[in-house]
Order: sequence, then structure tokens, then C-alpha cells
Amino acid sequence: MFVCSCNNSEEIKAKADEPETKAEAPAKRIKNNIKLETKGVVVSQAFLLYENGQLVPDNNETAVGEPLNLRLVVDKGWTEKEGNVSLGASERIETPDGKIVLDEKDLFENTPITADAAHLLTLTAVISRLGRLYDYFLVRFRVWDKNGSGEINGSYKLFIKGSSS
Repeated sequence: MFVCSCNNSEEIKAKADEPETKAEAPAKRIKNNIKLETKGVVVSQAFLLYENGQLVPDNNETAVGEPLNLRLVVDKGWTEKEGNVSLGASERIETPDGKIVLDEKDLFENTPITADAAHLLTLTAVISRLGRLYDYFLVRFRVWDKNGSGEINGSYKLFIKGSSS
């Protein structure tokens, strides 16, 4: 069983403490081998967190029942109307053989989001039990602007501790 959720917060806890330098490429802020494509928006950071706020190691391992959060820090690009934005977010999880185990079409449906909060987006997935062992799960996500052309598409592999061969 797979559970996913989303939230947005006005607090950006995960920003690095060190100052950015001009020589630093934005790709260095994309962690956990997250594949990311954007259109009309600027994403400065994308990484995985456990629910306690600890960064997920680069091996993207989590345990059954342990929530895993994808954090997207969006600097600009959403279309604002009266201090709010209207975003959609979808998430699909599939096995290496292509079996879809979760397909959420719009996690933000009917969720008002302030323009300030739209800079920090979180998509959460929990693998609550395994029917069989897989080497990994492929998580695909999309966030889009319902009032504009901004869009984020991406994916990452999720590994369950002790399940790889």
C-alpha cells in the first residue's frame, strides 16, 4: 500500500546555511539523484527529507512505514492572483517492471495556496507495506500552475531498506 500527501509551508527550514556563490551551479542544490525539468519556473533546490527533518542519504533509502518528503524550493515563476496561486500536483509510483502502484492525479485539488507558501512545496509518500520485494520504486511527480504556464516534472528512485538484491 502506498500513501502520498502534499503540503506547503511558509517556513523554509532546509535552505543551506552557507552563502551562495556565483560559481555554484544550481544543479548542486538538486540532491538524491532527482531528475528535474522545469518550464517557466526557477527551482533552486530539490531534495528528500524524512519526516523528522533529517536529509535522506544519497542512496534514497527509507523503511516500510516511514514517510519520505520531496521538498521543492521554487524561487519564482508561479502566476499570482490576489496573493494566491493555483497549483496542481500529481505523483505516480511504479515498480521496475512498470506496474503502477500509486497514481494521484491532483494532490493540491481544492487546496488554496498563498503566493508566499508556494515557494516551498512538499510531496510526501509512505510505503506502508510490501506485497513483494523490488529493487526500487520509481516516483514520478509533476507540479503545474493552473493559471499560467509554469511546470515542474521530475522523478527519483526510492529504495526500501533491506529489500534490494
